Amino acid sequence: MAEKGRFSRLLPFMFHLGILLVIVGAMVGGWFGFSGTTVVYVSDPGNISYNKSLATNRFFNWTELKEDTFDFSMSVEDYFLGYYPLTTEISIRDFRTLDKAKKVRLTERKFYQIEGTPYRILLLDAIYRAEGSEADMQFKIYENDKELGTFDNLQQIENFPYEVYRPFRLQVGLQDKKTLKKIHLYELDEREYFDLENSEFGVLLHKAVFGAKESTPRFYFTLFKSGQRVGDYYNDQDIPDFPFNLVFVNFKPPAGLPERIVQTSRVSLRLEKDGKTVAEGDVEANKPLSYNGIVFYHTAAKTDEYGLMYIGFQISKDPGLGTVYFGFAFMFLAVMPIFIVSHKKIYITTKDGNIFLVGEATKNKSDFRDEFNNYLNEFEGT
Repeated sequence: MAEKGRFSRLLPFMFHLGILLVIVGAMVGGWFGFSGTTVVYVSDPGNISYNKSLATNRFFNWTELKEDTFDFSMSVEDYFLGYYPLTTEISIRDFRTLDKAKKVRLTERKFYQIEGTPYRILLLDAIYRAEGSEADMQFKIYENDKELGTFDNLQQIENFPYEVYRPFRLQVGLQDKKTLKKIHLYELDEREYFDLENSEFGVLLHKAVFGAKESTPRFYFTLFKSGQRVGDYYNDQDIPDFPFNLVFVNFKPPAGLPERIVQTSRVSLRLEKDGKTVAEGDVEANKPLSYNGIVFYHTAAKTDEYGLMYIGFQISKDPGLGTVYFGFAFMFLAVMPIFIVSHKKIYITTKDGNIFLVGEATKNKSDFRDEFNNYLNEFEGT
């Protein structure tokens, strides 16, 4: 008898053995493993005694639904949050002219070339905040390859003839000073120039003020007559030889500032037992820290109501996980040959004094039939 692929007869047994290993591994993990969560406050490098109070060995055991403890303490030495660059819409205006501002979209850490000029803008922070300032952007200005400096959107920049800002959109009413009759309603952005209806006057709108000290919202503007500058005023002011009132009607703030989305998050976790470090390392979303079969995953970074940063961890221990993986690997190694390897047998038998050549195959039977016929022809020729 000739036989090929005999080992394939064992593959179903291997497959079922893999299933058994997965079940055993799951049972071991359920009996001796656990899943939990904890939070650890970030250490202050300049306050050692304070840091000792931040270290914790407590966690909530979700498997047993109770608070539990380790025989070691956890502390976070440092953390890093990286964000996706933000894109925001801004206005750029040449203050040497009365031309309308150009609206563009800037992305953090990308250059924007002001068309037809040697100036480039590099947006550093699209939601900049500085104590005591109303500025909400920070950027660098370059003239060709020369850096002019770092500025915010409220600064007047020397040797840079442009304003970079997020404008409020205002509704301004034009009213006859004598009759108080409404003449026209304008809707325009801050720092935008407009000609008054049927008049030789024009107005360049400046910044609007909505502070608590103002009885009504106030906006400032420069008045022009026949193209010549008359002076700077605000809307509550009585202007000589100017037959109109400019009345504040309504406003629309700039589009909401974009929110930052975390791109990368990394924390330095240290585990200590009896005053000695037993494990430490950087923990990221897909890079956990393991110690004694316990795995620490970094899941969150937030601040409490006092502004203190804390880090969230998911903790798990699954002693049967390796057995489960081994069982799946066993199943995979068994199931692939089942669909590929054919168990073939060719043997000689006798019946009623006749000799017969018999063949069997578990896969690819049409190909085996051709192969068997070749053997049969050779057999009959002998």
